[in-house]
Amino acid sequence: MSEGEFQDIAIFPQINNAGGSLDKDWYVFFSYRHPRTNRMKRFRVTKGINQHKTKKARLNACKKIQQDYRRKLEDKWNPFTDGDRLYADNISYTQEPGKRYQSTSEKFEHTIEHYLSETLENHKVNVRPATFQAYQTHARKFIEWLEKNNLDQQRIGLLTTADAQKFLNEMRLPNGRMAHIKTRWAYRNNLKRLFNLLLKQSTVITENPFSNTELPPAETTQAKRAFRDYEIDKIKAYCEKNQEEEIWAVIQFIFYTFIRPGELRNLKVNDIDLERGVITVRADISKNKKKQDVTIPKAFMLFLTEYIKDKYPKHYVFGVNGKRRGEEFFRLRMKKILDELGFESDVSLYSWKHTGVIAFYNRTKNIKAVQQQLRHHSLDQVNAYLHSLGLNINEEARDNFPTL
Repeated sequence: MSEGEFQDIAIFPQINNAGGSLDKDWYVFFSYRHPRTNRMKRFRVTKGINQHKTKKARLNACKKIQQDYRRKLEDKWNPFTDGDRLYADNISYTQEPGKRYQSTSEKFEHTIEHYLSETLENHKVNVRPATFQAYQTHARKFIEWLEKNNLDQQRIGLLTTADAQKFLNEMRLPNGRMAHIKTRWAYRNNLKRLFNLLLKQSTVITENPFSNTELPPAETTQAKRAFRDYEIDKIKAYCEKNQEEEIWAVIQFIFYTFIRPGELRNLKVNDIDLERGVITVRADISKNKKKQDVTIPKAFMLFLTEYIKDKYPKHYVFGVNGKRRGEEFFRLRMKKILDELGFESDVSLYSWKHTGVIAFYNRTKNIKAVQQQLRHHSLDQVNAYLHSLGLNINEEARDNFPTL
């Protein structure tokens, strides 16, 4: 069947190579019209792709799967009714062929996966996109674990606390190492919330299997602090003496604009509009996946203008020959400088953001302005951040309270 004849019910397979990163999952995806809802559903197939450790090998694996599924679709294969264990909802995205369910209706009406997917759908509008994505990722990993342990086809009411505890105990990273305790706590908390939502909206379960699970206490680490004035002078002098122009530019970007290091690494010269006095953080690099503008302070404008004047518009602001710096480059370079200068571990690259926020707030006392520059979604979030930095105390109460 030709693509033109098939376009009303399917979109042929394509490859997602995660931007070339071997640290993320690559997959083949296609869409097929759901026979019950008449809506297009996207399928993601990762079978064996991510076990390969080179880009060439992964790409070859993707191409093979792409060709296989294209051939099947052209032969009128239907992923909702065929024997391949493959269908799509808010959770399922990769399956292994050769396993059959009792029936399509059994699959959709009684499994753990169906109810968790339905719960996600019902509450999608009530949570932020990043929160929903976290719920979705954690539910998917749980379903994958159930499948490996042949528990995925039992009715959801039969899921026990022992099953949930075993999942948390066996959580592993892709490299086989045990997941960090903070990661395991995040999974426990989000899955517990999902099952609590299901418990409220349905009678298919009578208790939350994650409620009585246990984990060791999460390790606490000392929060990074801001730099003190004499420390700033010390680092600035080091950068000038050792011609560390790039890292000093990174420092100023973070101090003045509060742009995150991960976003900064992907920033391009043409994202900077000197005439308007703003830097655009594109949706594809922003932490919250939204396009946002950041104001360029006048104190930063002269340095910034000089720093980018000889760079090509389409090049990354920080990189070599148009290629961006590595993911850990800024952090490791800053750590090397701090180590050489004898700093303790309570400061890091991220401390420059804290330093900038403190300086800006102390100068303006304008929480709304701080919020806008931080790109935080609420004043409550800003207030919590300021309190964590020892700011935003009740100055009126401190200075103007009458004497008893």
